[in-house]
Amino acid sequence: MKFLIFGFSVTAEPDGYVERCAAICENKRPGYEVMKVAIGGLQPDHARHLIEDVVATHHPDAIIMEIATAVYRLRARTDAQIADHTAGMEAVFALCKERGMRCGILDLPLAGIRDDDDWMAEVDESFSKIYNVPFRRVPLDETILRDNVHPNDEGKDYYARLLFGLVDEVNRTEHDFTALAPGRSFGAYPVKDLDISGGTFRQFSRAGFTVPMLELPEGRKIEIALPEPVTVTGMIMLMGPKSGYFQIMVGDAHDRMLCYDRHCYYQRVGGKPLIPRLTDHIAVTQTRELPREELLKGEKDLGPRVGGITHILYERRSG
Repeated sequence: MKFLIFGFSVTAEPDGYVERCAAICENKRPGYEVMKVAIGGLQPDHARHLIEDVVATHHPDAIIMEIATAVYRLRARTDAQIADHTAGMEAVFALCKERGMRCGILDLPLAGIRDDDDWMAEVDESFSKIYNVPFRRVPLDETILRDNVHPNDEGKDYYARLLFGLVDEVNRTEHDFTALAPGRSFGAYPVKDLDISGGTFRQFSRAGFTVPMLELPEGRKIEIALPEPVTVTGMIMLMGPKSGYFQIMVGDAHDRMLCYDRHCYYQRVGGKPLIPRLTDHIAVTQTRELPREELLKGEKDLGPRVGGITHILYERRSG
């Protein structure tokens, strides 16, 4: 049975808890294959757009969602926030129902969360009861963390053992999605599949997330045609030493996106929202403007800006 662990930077770490769980399975459960796709720095409200494509690429028998370590969890408890998280998780469950996959939720700890005000854990635990989806919440133990969220070596071993228990539980648990009625669906167009005149691509790969990336050299305007009118809501784009600002036209409306932050001393992808607009075309220009943000470490690259895009995000609503 093939288990896909989908998560963020904690899951992305090399020789992390996923790899260590896979090693346990080689000895104790040789019929299990445990793999990961992890996109550090992404948030659940962008990652939910990518899951369908990730599943179509890797064909797992089960998916385990590790999404509670994102700073998204630190957002204030509001009805709108809970509704948004619910919509994203219901979209995952709908995909599991459609493809006959099993599902589990791994709730790893994040410092700064109060147990009596953890809206995300409460909502995810409620899904477990409604849909019979295995849910495992790991209590915070700062002695096994090396910062506010990433485990040290002892912590990786501990998380690996907990994951091993969860994959066993997912394997023997039949979910029940009878009551599932998602009102929203989330998709993403990989740029490699779009009509982009004169586009140049390169391969981007990190922690199991391997995709062609459209390159945007400084000053270059790229026109992107979409297959049909959809509500465009954001992008998955390059964040690294040479990234900067995009000027964007979504239909006939202007937008601007900063693709740089204090962690841009290495290359990764990130997700950024756009004001939702219905359109079948967008245009993106990589500006020459140098971001003012200072890096946490290392020297800032002052050379020409070079951007990248992997996906255009969109949403559809039922009814």
